[in-house]
Amino acid sequence: MANACKRIFWLMASVVIIGCQSTPAFNPYQKADDNYLNFLAKVENKSHLTDFNQLRELYTATSFYSPLSSQTNESLLKAFKGDQYAECAQLASQHLMNHQVSLLGHYTGMVCNAKNGNDTAYLYHQYMLDGLMESVAASGDGTSMDSPFKIISKEEMIFYIDLNGLTLVDQNLKRKDDNIIDIVTVKQHPSHPDITLYFDLSKLELFHITSQLKQQ
Repeated sequence: MANACKRIFWLMASVVIIGCQSTPAFNPYQKADDNYLNFLAKVENKSHLTDFNQLRELYTATSFYSPLSSQTNESLLKAFKGDQYAECAQLASQHLMNHQVSLLGHYTGMVCNAKNGNDTAYLYHQYMLDGLMESVAASGDGTSMDSPFKIISKEEMIFYIDLNGLTLVDQNLKRKDDNIIDIVTVKQHPSHPDITLYFDLSKLELFHITSQLKQQ
């Protein structure tokens, strides 16, 4: 009888332990993250010619995507502007870990690695920067609300303007059909007339709406 009671006790204890074991938390971004990281691995290994449109599109579906943040990597910019090239190259790599489509990360990485004599890293960042800039440029001509540049983050728009040698003067948001258009005034030189460019922010709006729904 005593042995039978012991067996029942251990059986019940086993059921409780199994029932209490935690199951892995569901990650809704797992597939998207895997697709993006697998694609990125091919880019870094130079195993195929990169489709930068696809790279940017894959990135927007991942858990790494944070398009509404206007916070700039101040440490990276400080090292870059202070000619601290070794530190700058390291910080650029850190910045790019979760933001491999960052114009800021690849531009600073390109310049700082060139200054450090690291030609391999310099050429990689140059390749990525050129491809990403061309991807934005090919998304529209930016001259009207009917053909705006399609961007995926605030940082991308800011540094696309900056890397084209332009200075941001003013911004004005307007809606066209289902799209949000940022009408941006820029200057190439203080004495030159203003230039108006148009950027499609629809990806950012979609991200904001999706984030709000997930919080409900």
